[in-house]
Amino acid sequence: MSSAPSDRPGIARLILILGALVALGPLSIDAYVPGLPKLTRDLSASASGAQLTITACLLGLAVGQLLAGPLSDALGRRRPLLAGLALYTVAGLLCALASDVWVLVALRLVQGIGGAFGLVIANAVVRDRTAGAAAARVFALLMLVAGSPRSWPPSPAASCCGSPAGRGSSWRWPLSAASSSWSA
Repeated sequence: MSSAPSDRPGIARLILILGALVALGPLSIDAYVPGLPKLTRDLSASASGAQLTITACLLGLAVGQLLAGPLSDALGRRRPLLAGLALYTVAGLLCALASDVWVLVALRLVQGIGGAFGLVIANAVVRDRTAGAAAARVFALLMLVAGSPRSWPPSPAASCCGSPAGRGSSWRWPLSAASSSWSA
């Protein structure tokens, strides 16, 4: 990643894409939390069962990082990234169709694993292409891009699932919307 003026639009695009990949895991949780009360009602689940879906996603993010690093080192960045995004997308769409909390827990684990591939590989791309102070700048920009949607009040997820205006909306929306955005 050079800083030549002709490269800046390409760098900005790359940082936006990598930032979106880094944000995938955290947004998988943040966008979903406001819908937990409705999820407990829709699936006739206990509060702890609904909360376990978040734990499963976090566990998947952790396990996925252990898988994504070695796979992307051995096979290159592209194939594992595409496989992880496909896994994330399919699991998210299946989550939106889940009719049982335990199926949802398993699918959220799988979704977390897929989301971890984006996080790990985005960071690996930065390490592959930059070093030193340039890498620090790019990582800072990635965190800015990845954290931006989380700071916009009110969040789309909150207005959909958690706010009084969104009480008629389904908890399924954040799962399918986040997943389907990567299939385009």
